[in-house]
Amino acid sequence: MAISVDTVYRTVLLILNSEQRGYMTPDEFNKIGTQVQRQIFERYFEDLNQQVRIPQSDMEYSDRIAITDEKISEFKTESDAVSTGANTFTLPSDLYRLGSLTYEPSGIMPVEVQRVGRAEFYNIRKSPLTAPTNSKPIY
Repeated sequence: MAISVDTVYRTVLLILNSEQRGYMTPDEFNKIGTQVQRQIFERYFEDLNQQVRIPQSDMEYSDRIAITDEKISEFKTESDAVSTGANTFTLPSDLYRLGSLTYEPSGIMPVEVQRVGRAEFYNIRKSPLTAPTNSKPIY
């Protein structure tokens, strides 16, 4: 379900026709083609956001959220972050968007790490009641 070459080609032609540029060199096509692929990919996230907001059908083949997520799922991967010291990690270099983060401490079942904003992070760390633990980590 990757982005088809035909879709990219048609979008590039649409851009050319709207700008009335006519002929395009292969190098220009490759540059615009890369930009068009990025725009199509970004549109998947916008489409998913829109589909979540509207009522959905219970039919398996007409579930728009599942269809859009299926388009994105081809690009989803799992990877391990490399520890660079006490509680610091380096994320993979090919990371585009972070979906969920799981922490697997020794002796404890894996837990999902809660994402918090910078202001929340400092407030949570100050309070002894909400301070992060191995069973309730934050990032």
